[in-house]
Amino acid sequence: MKLIVNREISKHPSQDTVKEFEMSILKDPCVSLTDNSRFPRFSRACMFFYEFNRKHLARFDLARFVIPRVIPQECFAVLMGPSDFIKCLPQFLSAKRKHVYLFDAFDQNFSKIADLIDYFDISTVFFSSSQATDWFRAKYGPRRVHWIAEGVEPDGYSPSDFGDRNIDIVQFGRKYDRYHKIVKRFALENNISYLYEKKKGEIVFPDRDSFVEGLGRAKISICVPSCVTHPGRSGGVSTVTARYYQSMASKCLVVGVRPKEMDDLFSYNPIVEIDMGRPEKQLAHILSHFEEYIPLIERNYREMRSAHTWTARWKQAKACIYS
Repeated sequence: MKLIVNREISKHPSQDTVKEFEMSILKDPCVSLTDNSRFPRFSRACMFFYEFNRKHLARFDLARFVIPRVIPQECFAVLMGPSDFIKCLPQFLSAKRKHVYLFDAFDQNFSKIADLIDYFDISTVFFSSSQATDWFRAKYGPRRVHWIAEGVEPDGYSPSDFGDRNIDIVQFGRKYDRYHKIVKRFALENNISYLYEKKKGEIVFPDRDSFVEGLGRAKISICVPSCVTHPGRSGGVSTVTARYYQSMASKCLVVGVRPKEMDDLFSYNPIVEIDMGRPEKQLAHILSHFEEYIPLIERNYREMRSAHTWTARWKQAKACIYS
């Protein structure tokens, strides 16, 4: 099987999770890599024709213009969302079997994703969201559509000793604005170290190394699903995103909102759920009694390593593909 990557797309920090999964897949000796950043113009031209065909209800046989010998028989691609589909071209024009793993499959993109599945005759579709999986299974059936939860590659993280942690609270990526305002005020009034996105789109940690190092020095990591922080984009999709697992891999205490999927993935509650009735008192208690939460942090770390790695997720995906 060929794993399709595109190093140009992967330069954005939001693609780090995609790259983590790709690196785990490439540990499989049955998988080799093909990098589509070699021909970006051709890929963009293919996507243009696809968009034209979809809008005008006509089918332009792009496969006739692809040299057959460059197309592998079976391909797999990890996509941050449907807009990343360009990385699958030209392989998805003629490959016999095509498989994709999709993050960020939100309600508003369902019809676009269905168009892509139909047009390119994708063999197997994996979603990081169980709710998206339910919707597409109703359309395509359980043999073609599967839920594979997000994961983490734990060896890529570097948790510091609990006594050496000098960041009290971190909220990386998108913020839960209502809670953030409370935490920010609490941190200022109590001389608490709190790292967060200062401006929209600004990266808390400028590169991968500083992200791993910084998260490894944090005591509390605030994690909230996109359906709470950005309901207009995510609709009702409530997913255990990689940030939960990355926080566990860094041995942070996860404070946040529990996604619906968490009940299916854990036999216990691995997070401290935000108490909006007394948020400041809750944070003050956690930070002053942090040692009481270390058993939960260590349990999460063991559970994450045993059941929620990207290597384990790839084994699940392979079992679905070849069953």
